[in-house]
Amino acid sequence: KVLSSRGPAMSKSVYSILSVKTGSNKKAKQFFDESYIPRKIGPYGLISEATVNVKPYFLTGAGGMLQTIIFGFAGMEITEKGLVQGNITHVPQGWGSITLKGIGTDNKTITVK
Repeated sequence: KVLSSRGPAMSKSVYSILSVKTGSNKKAKQFFDESYIPRKIGPYGLISEATVNVKPYFLTGAGGMLQTIIFGFAGMEITEKGLVQGNITHVPQGWGSITLKGIGTDNKTITVK
């Protein structure tokens, strides 16, 4: 293991996306949770850079968490045709579905169940 357990949030987001793409869905949810839960800071749930840092807001970490939902769980891909949904999606256990609104130039709504 190369990463520190207290290390940056964005690494776990990348691991989560890769886990979805390779079918390791349980691991994907674990990495997703590890990307933000230990880094949440008081009453508004802002995200710090590392578990030992109490100075929010860590935009790269928050962006990574959103990318996990969009490009990992919802399976979106950037192609020559624009932003399209690929064949690999995964709704984590305990989530009912994922809905993305305003996707692409035609503002599609995409729901993954």
